[in-house]
Formats: sequence, structure tokens, C-alpha cells
Amino acid sequence: MAGGLSSEVIGSGVQKREMPRNMTTESDIFGEADLKTVQRVTTETLVAEDDKQRALDSSIVAQAFAAAPLFTSERKSKAQITVLIYSMYGHVKIMADAILEGLRSVPGVDVSVYQVPETLDDEVLKKLPAKATSEFPTITVADVGILTKADGIVLGVPTRFGAMPTQMKAILDSCYFLWRENGLLGKLATVFMCSASMQGGQETTMLSTIHELAHYGMMYFPIGIRPEMIHAKRPLGGTCYGAGSFTAANGTRLPSETEKQLARYQGNAFATKVREFVCT
Repeated sequence: MAGGLSSEVIGSGVQKREMPRNMTTESDIFGEADLKTVQRVTTETLVAEDDKQRALDSSIVAQAFAAAPLFTSERKSKAQITVLIYSMYGHVKIMADAILEGLRSVPGVDVSVYQVPETLDDEVLKKLPAKATSEFPTITVADVGILTKADGIVLGVPTRFGAMPTQMKAILDSCYFLWRENGLLGKLATVFMCSASMQGGQETTMLSTIHELAHYGMMYFPIGIRPEMIHAKRPLGGTCYGAGSFTAANGTRLPSETEKQLARYQGNAFATKVREFVCT
């Protein structure tokens, strides 16, 4: 047969092709005994390298948990909660005030609040127009280490095309070294937000935020379906994942009293759970 190949027809009618008769094999190069030695040494080397990698992985995991254990028997006298917000037009700030009211209604809880830095140019902000708030100190990339001192973290975000805004994501993404050291592992977290409309991505924004928190090993605290949501007779923001409001396309709608009530509930329930988690 052409090319020195032999062939045979097998049951399915497909030709089974064999190696060319003139092809050099490993046995021809090393000899049968030497080939077995090469294969044995290769296998032993791979096993040794695999064992070494397993030992290294175990060491890294042990060091990580020693540096940041998930649970500890040490109880605290007070729980620490940190709130991070981004509010371009002021609506998230209004909801944050209600969240803070709920958080601070729980005794034995210390609360700190920061706003994330703006990333847009001043000229762009003037055209929007944005309503910056200077009431809260700004957390920068260099400051994110303070999150390790918190027992619970609250994020307040607007939605940007169904996801959190880049301003908040830039801060969370800068926490890489905290992720590497398990600095946020086991902390409780919750989210509240605002969107332009009821169908403006409230659930997808919260879900995409939860995905990022999960990578840090944080435990998410939702509010569930509240009676205010079930029996609402007017348009209402918020989901089972957290309190929310919608602003209308031109930003003229402010959070309603019911939406702020849900935010106060979320703050109170979250603070109660964090305190229970670390103080009792």
C-alpha cells in the first residue's frame, strides 16, 4: 500500500491505520530496558513534584488561616461596621442616612462611614450635573486596609447598566492584597442601592456585587421579602437582596418613606446580626 502503511477493514467499515513500518519508536532509540528506566524516572519525578506542590499549597493555606482565621473564640465588647457609599446625585446618600439610622439604633455597635473617590473629570461632572457630598471622609486605595478591622461591611451603590459603578468597583478591586491574605474572610456584608427605574437593574446590580464579595469569602446578609414589598400600592424600590430606591430618568424622584423604612430595617437587622456574630 502507498506510503508503506498496512490497513484492514473493521466491523464499522472504517479503516484502521497502523504505524508506518519504517517509523522509529522510543524502543528503537533507548532499547526496551532503557525505555522502562526513563519512564520510571519520569513518573517518580512527576510524583515528587506533585507532592512538593501539595505540601506548598497546604503551607500557604495554613499560613492564611493562621493570619486571618474564619472563626475565633474571642468575643468582642463592641461590633465594628464600616459603610462605603458612592452617591453621584445624592439619592444613595439619602438612603445611607436611613441605613445609618438603623445601624446606630443597635447598642454595642460602632459605625464608620466613607465615600469612595470620584473617577470622572470635573468637566464631565459639571455636565451631568453631579451633586458631590463632602459629609463623609473619602477612602482611597491606600486606605482599604481599614476594612480588615470591620466585622461587617455595608455597600451603598447606584446602578450603572445593571452593575455597580466603576468608582465602587475600583476600590473593591484594589483589595487584592486583602484577598490574598484572607483579610476579609468571614466578614458579614450587605448592600443597598438606587437605580433610575424599577426595571433599571436593581437585582442584577446587587447580584454582581455579591459575586465580588463572595470571592473575598464574605457572607452576604439579605433582607428577604418584606411586608412592605408584598402589599405595596405604589411603585417601590428594593429587592429581597437589600433596600433600594429609584430616581426617575431625570433624578427628580427622591427615596420614599417606605423605601427609607426598608433601609432602616436593613441597617437595624444587619447590625443586630453582626453584634450577635462577634459579641455573644
